[in-house]
Formats: sequence, structure tokens, C-alpha cells
Amino acid sequence: MKNKIKTLGVALVGSMMATTAFTQMKVDGHQEWNLITGSSKGSGNILEKTVGKETRLRFTFDMGKLPNGMPLNTSFQIYGERGASGAATVEGASSSVNRGVLGDEYIINLGVTPALTVYAGGEVPKGIESVRTIQPNVTNRPADIIGNQTGAVDANDNTSGRNYIGFDYATAMKGVASFAFTPNARNALGQITDGAADSANKVGQTGSQYSFSYRLEPAAGLLIGAGILNSNQHGVVDEAKSRTAGIRYTIPGTALAVGYQYTNNTDATTATASIERKQNTLSAVFGVTKELNIGISRTETERVNEGVKQVDAKNTIVGAAYTLGGLQFLYTYLNSDNAANVAGREYQAHVFKTKVNF
Repeated sequence: MKNKIKTLGVALVGSMMATTAFTQMKVDGHQEWNLITGSSKGSGNILEKTVGKETRLRFTFDMGKLPNGMPLNTSFQIYGERGASGAATVEGASSSVNRGVLGDEYIINLGVTPALTVYAGGEVPKGIESVRTIQPNVTNRPADIIGNQTGAVDANDNTSGRNYIGFDYATAMKGVASFAFTPNARNALGQITDGAADSANKVGQTGSQYSFSYRLEPAAGLLIGAGILNSNQHGVVDEAKSRTAGIRYTIPGTALAVGYQYTNNTDATTATASIERKQNTLSAVFGVTKELNIGISRTETERVNEGVKQVDAKNTIVGAAYTLGGLQFLYTYLNSDNAANVAGREYQAHVFKTKVNF
């Protein structure tokens, strides 16, 4: 079926754009559904029973080599997600989303040398986002279990939901240095080529942002990575920035992987003092069989809000994933204490997910 889709896609593209020759077109993606149930107490959102769904369809075009020998490829993704109170998206409960967009994720890659690739894109993880989750996760990363209700965070980045330019540079030990630059972080994915961002009022608006990361495998089974984000903003007390570093180690001769991730975010604010979050995550994943993986993680997030330290948010996650070819069944249990750094706010959630990869 996949080969038929590829053949049909090439034929359609070729008929519509007869002057362009695509060497190869690849189509992949997934569809997933989940059920979230559980309980909550204390102030804050009520954790309702919800059903969510998500569909992604990605097209990748390998253009081969240009006349000067440089390889060229491009890709874009169709992303469909709809959620409402009582019918959430797969990542979060009680959300309100209605998206079905062409090119939600896209990138053009040009190989300048065997080691250097330059690109222009949006949403594809580059720069600091490419190292935000080095530690292993069996189902999903801590910040993406029931959305942002738990207080767990990802590293601030300049590639999620934004257009950017940059480069990757490959080094020894399977290393990759990644740089992403956004001239104006208000340029969201919807920014078109013939439009300009409104700059009538610069106060509180974001200027340029850049991020850099480096990851490598210095020994068998060992992956380490680190990244930074810096900003140049207008009319704010503190500019958005982030620092993150992580390590993952798969013990030789076993199916056990352990890891650690540290993240330090400063949010942009026009207030009198900064909003800073420091987060530590420890995790482990074990392959029980070829098909079954189980895992556990513990995340503690400290928040200092305008100079006042909040109570630490503590999230414990236990999960399992069973894979049969392109079909996956995933289960996640979340226990969130002092959720979103609010004393006494708690969530206990069970997330059941079915995912089909194609």
C-alpha cells in the first residue's frame, strides 16, 4: 500500500509540475487516539475524562544533487488536531484546539559539504530543541503528558511554531552541532514570503533569537547533549533564555537505558523581576521483550516568580509501550504533586493511547 501511495504521489506531482524532476518522494506519518482519565484535587483545572486524536502526514522530496554536486531535499507535514473541553488533544486534557494545516512542519536542506547542511524551516527541532529530551522516555516526555497543567517544562526554544534559518555540522563520534536563528520570533509559522511582521509597537515584542546545541556519542551506548537559547527583545525586564543538558546511557549487553536532563529557563517578562524555572529529570527505560518496553521518570521543577520562590512541582511517570509492527499500545500513569508549582494541587492521570505508524 505504501509503495502504491508513493507511486501515485510521484505521478500526481509530476503531472502538476512537469518542469521539476523529483528523484524520490517518501510519505510517512501516524494517527493516534487516546483516553485520559484520573482525578485531581486542590485549586486549578479539573481533570476530566477526555478522548483525543492526532494525525500527521509528512511528504519528503529528495531532489538528488544539484549541478554543482550539492544534495538538496525538502519536506512538509500535514497536521490535523482537534480538541475541545471534554474531548482533548492527545497531549493534554480539557484543551481547545482546532487545527488542520498544510506545512505545519517543513524544512529545506542543502548539503554544502559532506559535514555541513544549511536549512530554512519551521517547527522541525533544531538548535536547542534538538537536545531538549536526551533522557529516555517510554511513552512521552514529562511536559507533554497532560499539557502544561503539571508545571513540567521543556527548554525554551526558537524553532517551535516559528520560522528560522540555520545549519547542522557533523563531527566525529556521531556528533552534530546545530544552530538556528530567528530574526523576529513574532514570525510564526503562518508568516508568508510576501508579508512583513508588524513593528509599530516594539514594547514587549520579541526581536531576534538564536539557539545552539551539540550532541555526540563518545562511547558505545552513551549519548550526551547540551544547548543554549538567547534573545534580543524590546521593552522587557528579562529576555527569554534557556540552558539545558542531558545524558543517556544504555548499559552494554542489556536493554536498560538510564538518563538525566537539566533545564534552566528564564521567561520574557515586562514585570519587575524575572520568572525562572529550574528542572531536573531522572528516567530509566527497560526492554522486557522485543515488543514490550517499560519506563519510569521523576521530574522536579523549581519556579521563582518575580523574586519569590514557589513550591517545587514534582511529577512521577510510569509507562509501558507494546509494539506490533506499525501498531502501538501505550499506557502512562502520572502522579503530579504541587502541580504548576501550586501547593496542594494534585493530579493522578491514566493515559491509554493507540498509535498507528505508516
